[in-house]
Amino acid sequence: MELKDGATYRLQNRADSSRSLNVYGISPTSLANVCLYTNNNNDICQQWVYHKVGNREYFTCKGLALAIFTGLSSVANVKNYNAHVDDFTETSYVTTKQISDSYIQIKLNYNGRYLTANQGSNGTSNGKDVNAAGNVYFYKGGLTDHSQDWKPILLDDDTTNPDTDTDKDPYTALNWSYVFNDPKNAWGYWGYSPTGNSNKNNGKPWIHWGIDIICNIGIPIYAPEAATVFQTGSGDNRGNYIVLKMDQLDPVSGRSMYVRFLHMKEQAKVTSGHISKGTLLGYVGNSGTKTPHLHLDINTKTSTQAGGGDYRSDNTINPVRFFPNISFPNNYYQEGV
Repeated sequence: MELKDGATYRLQNRADSSRSLNVYGISPTSLANVCLYTNNNNDICQQWVYHKVGNREYFTCKGLALAIFTGLSSVANVKNYNAHVDDFTETSYVTTKQISDSYIQIKLNYNGRYLTANQGSNGTSNGKDVNAAGNVYFYKGGLTDHSQDWKPILLDDDTTNPDTDTDKDPYTALNWSYVFNDPKNAWGYWGYSPTGNSNKNNGKPWIHWGIDIICNIGIPIYAPEAATVFQTGSGDNRGNYIVLKMDQLDPVSGRSMYVRFLHMKEQAKVTSGHISKGTLLGYVGNSGTKTPHLHLDINTKTSTQAGGGDYRSDNTINPVRFFPNISFPNNYYQEGV
């Protein structure tokens, strides 16, 4: 069978035909474990939307992408093995391989491993290693017990316009504009720095809840949507900054969204009041840092101080999700938590 871009499937495991690919919990959440669970077409945690962009494929469950866990773990055979869902990254791209009229295999492009299930029981939130009962992980190919074979069962053939399908990612429906007129400059990382930094955390990977958009000093920065100026200022490693409280609420949590723009060339052009989409905020600079770039982050919990927000994985949103037409992946990293 040929998978249809934008269609929703339940992925039933061949080695355990009573169970399917499932995001553990009652609703998909970032970093949740992916495991087997008893077949249920109505369970939103078993509803996977297939996407194909050019020759790249991936699966999402309510806007979160199937991916391999590459973060930190004290448990053996979890990092670079376990399947979970999170914001879209380079570790989300797969290649589907038809092995019969009914079954496919799902190969992860990141390391060439195949989506594999431990058949015989439902998975759990904490059982994330390759030996955990009911767990799903990425493993080398060639297994003969059918644990790497998946049957796509069509649930919804809503493929009329997959590029604007809000199931693909709830943030695309917010219709934000990119903050620069020239998107070619964009790149960065969100989550953990991929290589660490000699000036932070002794050269080990360190948390970075935002993206760094590298470009020349003086490029104008615009408001991506209507908002209220929450705070402006200058100081420490933030340099010149502005914080916007967006009119739109976070479509996932229902909380307010606060957007920080750091390291601007000069102090913000607007300092108070309500602003419209496209308002000039300032210009790219290198205040508070050596390399000219714009740091952009989105947080759903904050305090009266721009640097005092509650920056954690469950309170921050990957800014890349808001700009689906911008090509970040070539230089975009996420190593998870």
